[in-house]
Amino acid sequence: MASLKGIGLILFAIALGIILVLGLSLLSGIPVYTIQQRLVSNPNSPYTPNSWFLTSFNDSRGVTVARLEILIPSGVLPTSNNSFSIMVAVWHIDGTHLDSLKLTFSTLSTNVGPIIWFDAPQGSQSSNVLVYKEHGNSVVDIPDMGFMGRGSVNFDFYIQLLRPSPINGNYPLTIQADLSLHESDDIFGGSTYGHTAGYPILVHGFKGDLLVAFLIDPSGKVSKYNVNI
Repeated sequence: MASLKGIGLILFAIALGIILVLGLSLLSGIPVYTIQQRLVSNPNSPYTPNSWFLTSFNDSRGVTVARLEILIPSGVLPTSNNSFSIMVAVWHIDGTHLDSLKLTFSTLSTNVGPIIWFDAPQGSQSSNVLVYKEHGNSVVDIPDMGFMGRGSVNFDFYIQLLRPSPINGNYPLTIQADLSLHESDDIFGGSTYGHTAGYPILVHGFKGDLLVAFLIDPSGKVSKYNVNI
């Protein structure tokens, strides 16, 4: 009889502990467990010069969770200094939060990354941004988006390529994007991500990566080429 009573107390304590953990999770908004999911993307989406290049990151259900957007406004590099502006944006669906973004600029065959100038977002709520060199590549890394990750983000860059002189052939420029997101209550009136059963105690985290490849011909004209996936 005593042993049965002891087992009952143990089971009661376990049940109480579970209830407390779930209650704290609901009150604090901190999930008990996060299920990581890989997002699928296509780097070979159509590209029209002087227009936004758009490619989606989709979950296992085919829902577009995020979208990478790249714009090279001029479409042609000034031959005098090999410099141009580029805009990068990340849209993500309501009901998700953008946690991190890392952009790696590379020139592949030359193994010498371009020089990057980054126009940091303004305001007290902007996140810390790391700009550094890694294996000859130029990296812009935002490991913690913080408040900025609630909505879509836009960044302006100024890039100078180190093309050899004289310029005889096509010059490659690739942009590797790595991002992470998670389910959230961030709602702004657009299409909303359908939360899975168990939310917010159980949430999905998302990771995606994409390599976008451009070519610059001797005259400075920018085009895009497909990469193996």
